[in-house]
Amino acid sequence: SSGINAEYGVTSEPLSDEELLQCREKVNKYIEALDPEERLNVDADFRKIHFCFQYFKHLLKQNTGARSSHPASEAGSEPVSTQTEKETQRLKDLVAQRDTEINILVNLLKKKKKKKKKKKKK
Repeated sequence: SSGINAEYGVTSEPLSDEELLQCREKVNKYIEALDPEERLNVDADFRKIHFCFQYFKHLLKQNTGARSSHPASEAGSEPVSTQTEKETQRLKDLVAQRDTEINILVNLLKKKKKKKKKKKKK
């Protein structure tokens, strides 16, 4: 089974502190990017991909938790319902974008797998 895992870029070794920091920095840069075509590139390493999603989830929970406990602090002049609708739409767009990125990553992994199979046959 280790051959299959290695084929997909999965190892049992944990990410180093440096790799974790790089992933966090890449996610933060990605979130802050104004370019809608910005890409989050963590190679075909499932450990990094998994960590980035965990970090996204952490940031999302941190962000929504802060807003739900203090809705008036960020309300400004807009009604809370308008803010909630905008935030909901922003998050839906973010999820759709992540789905697209996941599909791209899966397709890249499939292509790599096919190339490896072709090399093995030769």
